[in-house]
Amino acid sequence: MRFVQRSDEVPEDFEGRAKDEFDDVLAHRNDPTKTKSFTFKTYKRPEIKQLLQDMFHGKCAYCETFYSASQPMDVEHYRPKGAVSEDDDHDGYWWLAMKWDNLLPSCIDCNRKRKQITPVGDVRQVALIQNGTPEFSQSKVLASGKKDSFPITETGERIFDAPTGAKDNLIALSSPGLLKEEPLLLNPCNDRPAAHLTHHFTSVTDGVDGARPAPVSFMLPAKLADGEGDIYRGDDDLSLKGAVSIHVYGLNRLNLVQARTELLRRLEFLKSVIVQLHALADEIEEATTTEAHISTLLAKSTQKIRALADQITEEIAVMARDDAPYASMVQAWRATFKSELAG
Repeated sequence: MRFVQRSDEVPEDFEGRAKDEFDDVLAHRNDPTKTKSFTFKTYKRPEIKQLLQDMFHGKCAYCETFYSASQPMDVEHYRPKGAVSEDDDHDGYWWLAMKWDNLLPSCIDCNRKRKQITPVGDVRQVALIQNGTPEFSQSKVLASGKKDSFPITETGERIFDAPTGAKDNLIALSSPGLLKEEPLLLNPCNDRPAAHLTHHFTSVTDGVDGARPAPVSFMLPAKLADGEGDIYRGDDDLSLKGAVSIHVYGLNRLNLVQARTELLRRLEFLKSVIVQLHALADEIEEATTTEAHISTLLAKSTQKIRALADQITEEIAVMARDDAPYASMVQAWRATFKSELAG
């Protein structure tokens, strides 16, 4: 998950449609003869879907997977519109169903409650750092996917009904009282996911016994900085917001871990090629000869080798662009690689 600046541009008729639907759902709720739940339509409009798709480059707002090639995009409500699974007395944030900044694009695995094979074991950040690569052979089927989930902190104040002026305000989060809920789910347009989530991955390096462990990509809650977000601070100073988001969105479901890991292993291969090319160029530069033509040939060879390494480095930069899949993981890996080179 990565931060995305929400676009302020919405279709010209969106505000009118949203206000009309607000009136319709309010009338539906006040009519005792209405026994079926209200059918919301404004958020499903094609132009809204296109805006969300463009804003997130065709990727899921939560897991950064491209969904367009294999599945339809779900227009997801950050605050659920019809129910809240953590509170049976809550009818859902119906007054936010047509609000622009409550809408996000999602893949079906992050949005719908589904049973997913998920690695288990001690995956706390501290344990992973101390013990190295976790055991991913152990796994179980867990129900993940957001659906109607919207957990808040123990000190948060749940909002149960539309505040005054809700109809005329297209921006959900500016509604009075919503921030007092202290939500435990990350919103990529309002939070800085990098402050609450961290990518754990191991490089392909020789171990003590000569083994070369395969790298694995796993999402973990990040350590919160001192004095930052104390209401979301959990054990070992890890972010509760990150931990809950990982669980609810299913950010460590097996197929997602495998997809990120496949990309990670490509990155590790490219890194090894870059390192070897620069090492070869260094050896050539250190070679000495009295033959002028050989010296010229060696110089040209060195230039070509370093140019090839630079091309591979540029390819990695492309893989780290915001419109690429799992960009936040690639950006984190790239930062680690730069640190290794600097060292």
